[in-house]
Amino acid sequence: MPLRLQKPKPGKTYALFVVLLLMSFVSAQDDGYQQDGISYLLRLERFDRYHGVCVLLRGDGKYHLEHRTRERARIFEGKLNPDDLRDLVHIVSGDQLFNLRQDRISDPMLHSDSDQVILAVLRPGSWQDLSFPDSTTRKPYRESLDPLLHWLERLQKRKDGKLSEEAARNNCLPQSNLEFTQRKSNHHGQPNASTPTAGTSAAGTGALTPEKIPEQTYVLQMVDTRNVGRKLEATCLIVAISGSYHQVKQSHEVSSKDVKSTVLDGTFGPAEITSLRAILDTPELKDRVEEKPQKAVKVILGPDSFSTHLSIPRNGKVQGIAVWKANRVVGGRFSQSMEEHGARLLDPLRVWLKSHLDDAKAAPSFNPQNARCSPEG
Repeated sequence: MPLRLQKPKPGKTYALFVVLLLMSFVSAQDDGYQQDGISYLLRLERFDRYHGVCVLLRGDGKYHLEHRTRERARIFEGKLNPDDLRDLVHIVSGDQLFNLRQDRISDPMLHSDSDQVILAVLRPGSWQDLSFPDSTTRKPYRESLDPLLHWLERLQKRKDGKLSEEAARNNCLPQSNLEFTQRKSNHHGQPNASTPTAGTSAAGTGALTPEKIPEQTYVLQMVDTRNVGRKLEATCLIVAISGSYHQVKQSHEVSSKDVKSTVLDGTFGPAEITSLRAILDTPELKDRVEEKPQKAVKVILGPDSFSTHLSIPRNGKVQGIAVWKANRVVGGRFSQSMEEHGARLLDPLRVWLKSHLDDAKAAPSFNPQNARCSPEG
């Protein structure tokens, strides 16, 4: 059954990209699934808490599809006809998708849902890797992504050759001995995302090498998450050594998918930075021993609870301070009462921030930039 696809409007890069792709696929038309001559077009994955589907598509139209639930995985392989393959190439060739970089996709502190999409597309000489953490982050790019996701839905209904889970499940990853060249770095000088090789996770977001500690460009990074009544609230703040600051606040009603965001940007004067440093350099904060996260311990944000994390650069290192007032799960057991762990430690800092930040000037933002207040921006 033909998979008729809605096509995005072609743009300036469209014609050249289609020609390059089709030329690169000619040599792979009759090579089967052997390693030599393999040319992949894309890897697409969509998943939430309960189920997921992924597909790995070759340039000759052959595909490997996995549909996973908590109970089982169903695996199918088949081949698109030339018209369907050509239509799909048209979809991934539109300007909006072709020019999209990971740093343009918002990574909010609060997600509207767990509907995640991960996409890797072959581009001339490299791979383009994109990750969308929830449905809201996809909204600005619906013109490009909706036809692609509709295609994935249609593909699941084909149910071509079914394979056993034990023999064929591979998380839709290429063969382990294949290596892909990353796409050109973005304007921050970092790759857009990890490349979907067998060494990456299902989500495709894990870095393969440890991140370098950035040079000291900021005074304070703060992330605060709390449950107030039936509303989740998350606030992040980054204060640069120059005095400029960036604050993002997000809130999410428990009964709603809508996430409301505001952004506040400004600059503290030299005297304000001096007084802020004085608070951060008090013995209570400066001498606090950093605690390593315990894998078996989780902080659970119930009603009227909070969790706050500070990152403070000191002498070439970054000190991490975590405080909370919340229930915890330790060794699989839920604590009977709410625990306070350094909850009062940050009171002087909170008072200072309340008197120096005018939240009334915060501007609403549907898609806040640097939504996690990263030092790299």
